[in-house]
Amino acid sequence: MKLNKIFIIAIVSIIIVAGCAAKTSTTTTIANATTSTAIQPTTTTTIPGPAVLADKVARFAVDATDIYYLTDSSPAKIFKLAKNSNTPVEFAADLGAQSRNLGQDGTYIYLTHTGSLGVKLSRIPKAGGAVEDIYSCAPGTSGSIFADDKYIYVFPYSGTFCRILKTNLISDGNFRGVVSDAGQNIILGNNSAFYSDSLWIKKVPTAGKFEVGILIADVAQSNLLIDGITVYWVSKNNELYKIGVDGKGKSLMLAGVAAKYIAQDSSNIYFIDSGNATKKISKGGGAGIPVQTLTGAASDLYADDSGIYWIEGGSLKKLNK
Repeated sequence: MKLNKIFIIAIVSIIIVAGCAAKTSTTTTIANATTSTAIQPTTTTTIPGPAVLADKVARFAVDATDIYYLTDSSPAKIFKLAKNSNTPVEFAADLGAQSRNLGQDGTYIYLTHTGSLGVKLSRIPKAGGAVEDIYSCAPGTSGSIFADDKYIYVFPYSGTFCRILKTNLISDGNFRGVVSDAGQNIILGNNSAFYSDSLWIKKVPTAGKFEVGILIADVAQSNLLIDGITVYWVSKNNELYKIGVDGKGKSLMLAGVAAKYIAQDSSNIYFIDSGNATKKISKGGGAGIPVQTLTGAASDLYADDSGIYWIEGGSLKKLNK
């Protein structure tokens, strides 16, 4: 009987110790839960603004790897800046800053600029080299230049509208005409050139003879854009439109667009409004979405897959996407 009492006392002691251990384990679990729910520091995300690539810039051109810009100076220079670099290198010197744009193809940069005999057309190899003057199509005034695989197209602000064969740099006599007040509002499509004057947006086939047609009876206050199948512009009534290259399907994309400069990438149209704000709208339509507010008047808007470029107060800027 005495042994049974001792055994019962031992069992009770074990239960009491186990209970204390359980309480200790529960207390530790609560402490861990309290630690895991502590308030963490607040994380702040900063969106970077545009970078200034260069100052005193008159014109620029962008390809897949490099940025070329013409200085607003006399004499003018062209600098080349790799997209993955912050250090520009001198590309060409002793130029007259009278270019409507810097034209390009895979091999050359083209421009019109002032020389001793007036405005002339020249080209510079992208790989580096001397400035080469092209005498077969003297533009007379500063002009826009485009190039495809076979020809160089020269569209002056006013004067001779012509085409030059790349193989011999001789003007094609079948493609010559006189234009007035065309300026920067000229673009080159796959089979036609489009330009605007004081009454219409016109269309000229790039193959065969120089024959002017009418794309649409509208006055463009902005530069023209083309993406292969569609032409875009801002009308004098501050309306952004698009139309097929065949002159069909004119469509109002957005009203209240007081823009002189527009640009595009594969999905959007970008514009600078009267309040110096850069906005974008999907090519499929929709509302204008703010992208960047500028500090002053801007020009020469351009966009590619990596960013948006413009000249603001003489400075070339880029906003990464």
